[in-house]
Parts: sequence; structure tokens; C-alpha cells
Amino acid sequence: MKPLPTSIAGLREEAHRYLPRFVVDYLEGGAGQQRTLARNRAALDALALLPRTLRDVSHVDVTTRFLGLDMAAPVMVAPTGVAGMMRPGADGMLARAAARMGVPFILSAASNMPVEQVAKAGGQVWMQAFPLREQGATQRLMGRAKDAGCTALVLTVDTPVAGIRHWEARHFSPSGRPRLSTRIDGLRHPTWLAATLRHGPPRFPNIAMQLPDNSVQSERRAINEGKDPAFSIESLARLRDAWQGRLIVKGVVDPEDVARIAAVGADAVVLSNHGGRQLDGMVSTVEMLPVCLQAAGEMPLLLDGGIRDGVDVAKVLALGAKAVLVGRVPLYGVAAAGEAGAVRAIELLLVELKRVMALLGRPTISELSRSSIVPG
Repeated sequence: MKPLPTSIAGLREEAHRYLPRFVVDYLEGGAGQQRTLARNRAALDALALLPRTLRDVSHVDVTTRFLGLDMAAPVMVAPTGVAGMMRPGADGMLARAAARMGVPFILSAASNMPVEQVAKAGGQVWMQAFPLREQGATQRLMGRAKDAGCTALVLTVDTPVAGIRHWEARHFSPSGRPRLSTRIDGLRHPTWLAATLRHGPPRFPNIAMQLPDNSVQSERRAINEGKDPAFSIESLARLRDAWQGRLIVKGVVDPEDVARIAAVGADAVVLSNHGGRQLDGMVSTVEMLPVCLQAAGEMPLLLDGGIRDGVDVAKVLALGAKAVLVGRVPLYGVAAAGEAGAVRAIELLLVELKRVMALLGRPTISELSRSSIVPG
């Protein structure tokens, strides 16, 4: 068996070799001219770490308690739609990897495995959902998630309409069918192609909708066009009443929105710009974290957007986030080497975080603070 890469960058390189170009573009791409994608990274890179010396760092503790749950580290695997394009069964691989590493896994509504099956991975499996035009579809998904044992619902609110993604037009026709060049490139990746053909194209079993047919193109259109652009803070308050578990709202960057969400009783907010995949040219989440913390009061804030290694995790925690969500990093792992690769990706994040904290002279999460960083 080929040895696993020893860095996240190495996992990314292996993933790029294994996947055809259209899947790489899906994995890495952003909206429009990808300015938000670049800004996420620029904001993190502008922060410099300020280490202390002559501290006892013989034991570094990254364990975290969040909403009454114990986590091995302040890291969560973010919901990523169509993970089955990386490898068939990727959702289950990611969930099992997260369980092994002691961190929560958030299953996307646009995942390719049913929540009932993924929840069997053990650990903390949470369900992500979108506000849908057909409210019954959202209610059914919430009921299935509850019955499967999901204790948290992560509602993504930054996709009232689909973002502009130019890379999609390079690979797919307006009807969603792959272009000839895309098909040819798939043939150049025979290992990926064989696995895809053996299991069939990814489907979307967690969103129950009335579809004109059962084709993959019809399912993709339903997901993109079925979201509710009229969903409001009043709608969120009604959903809060309907869902008795933990409610986390994802896709927020404005402090006024944070305050309104806290007022309706949400348990946490994920500051997120959808990994740069929705609105091009918007602010980064790291830029908005300090002012959003002031608006949140006692409600904890999580954050995603641009995080690629343990240095990034330490910076975000030092700014005041309770934990981070990582999407692309675990996908690099699962694409590179399946479940073992997903485990390696999460493991590398945690090992790097511990090493960074030791070198910072801050051996516990509580010691990471604004004094740990120098703004750019």
C-alpha cells in the first residue's frame, strides 16, 4: 500500500492527481472571479503569531467543550455537498474519520448517502439543511435527522440563490450535462472513472422532492432551484420552535444578523462566506469575527473560510472563535486515500495545532487570545 502523505499539501496533491479536472474545480473553485476565495486566505495570512517563551509546554491540551459536548479538538468537519464525486461513499468515510478523531461531522443536505446510514458511523453526526420552498421537505429532513440520532441541525442561510460559478460552465451545459471535454478528461483518470461507473453517479437521498424524473440533472436542478429566497428571521424563529435539538445557523457575516439570530434563540452561529463559493467580492469571515463577537453576546461563534492547516486554526481560535469548520481539507484526504486519507487530514490538523500551541507558549485552548496574534 502506498504510504499516506505527511502533510495536508501532500494530500491535496494526491487528490488533484486522482480526480478529473471538473471535480478538482468543484473542490477548489469559488464564485465569480474568486476574489472572496483569495480574500479568505489573505485575511488569515495577514495575521502573525506572537510566541511566548519560557513556558511549560510539556503537555498541550486541545480538548474542547461546546454546547455541552466534549470534543477532542475545536475542529468540526464542515458539510460538503456531492462529496461522493471524490469517492463513492465519501460521506460515510468522512463521518467515520471524524468519529475516530473525536470531532463532530456535519452531513450536507446535498450529500450522497442517507443520513440514517451515515449516522451509524458513531461519534457526533449533525445534519445540515437549507431553507426550502417546500417547507414539508425541510420538516421531513429534520424528522429523519432526529430519528437517526442527529443532535444538532446546521441551517445554511447564505444560499437564497445559487452563486455565479464560471468554472461550472466550462464543464457542463446549461442543462447540467457534462461537455465532451469533461468526458474525455474523465477517461484520463481511469481509477476514478472505474469507481464512479461501478457505483453509479452520485444521488441526493436526503432531500425528498417531487421531481419530474429521477435523473441526476433533475436532482441537481431541484437542489439549486428549490431553496427559499423568502426565508426570513421570522421563518428562522418558527424553525427554532420546530427543532428541539441544538440549532446552529451557518452563513452569516454581518454583526446585526448575528444579534438577530441570537435573539431568536439559536445556539450558535457559523461565520461563513460559503468558502468563497457564493458571493464574489465579499468580506472574509476572519475580518468580521471581532465585531461579530461583540454582537453575539453569550452565543458562541464558529468560523470557516480559508482554513488549511493548524496555524490557521490557532489564529482563528486566538481571535475568539469557539471552533473552526474545515471542508476542503478532509475532502483532500478522502479523495487522496479514502477513509484513511480523511483520518490523516484531520489528524494532521490536530497535530499541527498542538505543535503551534507549544511553539506559541500557550498549552491550552483558553490561553489562545488576541495577545497571541499581531494584526497585519
